[in-house]
Amino acid sequence: MTALWTLTGTPEDVRSLDEHDHFDHTAYSLMKHGDGAAIHGLGARLGKHLLHEHGGRLLADAVPVFPVAYLAVPPACWYLAAEALAVVDEARAARGLPAGRLVHVRKDAVTAGDYAAASEQDRRAELAAIGFEVQESLSGCVAVVVDDVRVTGLAEQTIVSALATADPVAVLSAYVAVCTPQLAAAPHVERVLNHTAVTSPLDLLPAIQADRFCLTIRFLKFALASPDLAEFVARCPQPVLLQMYDGVLATGAAFADAYAPGVAVLRAGLGEFRYALVRLHPRDTALPPDDGGPVGAASYSRFKHGSGALATRFARLLAQQYADHHDLSSTSRVWVTGSGYATVPPAAAALVAPFVAALGELVPGLQVRELRVHRSGRTPGDYAAMTPADRDAALRDDCMYVEDGADLRGELVVALDDIRVTGTHERAMNACLTAAGARWIDHLYLVDAAAFATAPQLESMLNAAAVARLDDLLAIMRAADFVPNARVCRRVLRLPPDELVRFVEQVPAQVLRWVCDAIEADHLADVDQFADGVRRLRGLTAVRP
Repeated sequence: MTALWTLTGTPEDVRSLDEHDHFDHTAYSLMKHGDGAAIHGLGARLGKHLLHEHGGRLLADAVPVFPVAYLAVPPACWYLAAEALAVVDEARAARGLPAGRLVHVRKDAVTAGDYAAASEQDRRAELAAIGFEVQESLSGCVAVVVDDVRVTGLAEQTIVSALATADPVAVLSAYVAVCTPQLAAAPHVERVLNHTAVTSPLDLLPAIQADRFCLTIRFLKFALASPDLAEFVARCPQPVLLQMYDGVLATGAAFADAYAPGVAVLRAGLGEFRYALVRLHPRDTALPPDDGGPVGAASYSRFKHGSGALATRFARLLAQQYADHHDLSSTSRVWVTGSGYATVPPAAAALVAPFVAALGELVPGLQVRELRVHRSGRTPGDYAAMTPADRDAALRDDCMYVEDGADLRGELVVALDDIRVTGTHERAMNACLTAAGARWIDHLYLVDAAAFATAPQLESMLNAAAVARLDDLLAIMRAADFVPNARVCRRVLRLPPDELVRFVEQVPAQVLRWVCDAIEADHLADVDQFADGVRRLRGLTAVRP
């Protein structure tokens, strides 16, 4: 076991055992609640300390792995571990050694209250009630368990026990601070340390406004239970509030119920409800692999190009989340719509019917009705590849209108879409639905990529991830569950001439007829970037039997 500081004294007077190396109470407290600067400073120092103490193991052939246990929202030690690992990886790279990795040890619950304030007996009982699972082999690896403070040592014992099943060659532990037995006899010292510099969620606003905030489970619990939550919500940027609300949803219904008053304040502060199965962060360059979350890179791309099975799967996931975390007890009817369109439906339209069916099953007695939103005109090109200015020009606030006969006065509307980037489409939908009388509009997405609002062309990369080759596209279009959409038509028109010939020869006849009819209905011959493709396709289909 290694640590930056050994702490002694009493909870009221905690000090470093080394009088020449004073413990930084402020940095520690800020780190625990997600201040990125404090996390970086302490994590980088811990990484250097690890190299000093265990360089022989960490700079050898065995790959270092840094396991951290959590359910959905990571603890501060996840970010500490990432910073420490970055230092270790830099030293390994200088020696030509492969990088280490962070490992998520999955917990099946979170501690019910403030673990830092609990007695040793209560800590033992809480940890015993939580399941820990390492879902990958660590054979041949050196495991480094990073944590912020060691008081009773129970958390370390629990994760080390879980790691034993993964078979690492060695397990090292590293802390920012460890308490002497005398100090550890009063476990609530951990709570004292946590709140030296953070007594209100408002104390994290400077870090949040400077864009150096990392959401931790401690901060989420602390904020939801704080009497200052309403003021914090009023002053906090919405992206962080959304991240917090996503964290509540991901942690589960039991957690939301335990903090119900705070969750209600947070929910009210968000205004309209917005939820996504996956949220991309600025450091992300792609969606995760298909086994890494509810929406993977390949499955999203295949859905965008017509996979009906994936549309149904995603729609049911959205319905489950909506039913689990949205109070519909006082609502008799919900209207559900997808992206507005003129003639040829987008991929998101395939989400509506299975969502309606799933929500009706999940909330018996609730009337769930489909709503068609019409759009005047069409997008002059590939919307996913457009700049924010071009998107604004293509989607004016007055370009949408609801179907005839839909009376939305006082109604709740759920708008489904595949991705949110700039919010342009969402604003146009809001203008249309509000004008029709909707009292509340909830937006559900597969992917929230708002972090890329200034570089929305990422959307085009996500769309194409699994359809780089014509054979990829043909495989989707030949399947029995294929649901044609506007994106498929435009993808076909961008095929090179030789591949377009093969497409016409190999695609099922009924699918080819639909594509040709949709292209004509959408007047894509009048769009410069598609005109040549339309001309070639017309020529080829004229001679196909």
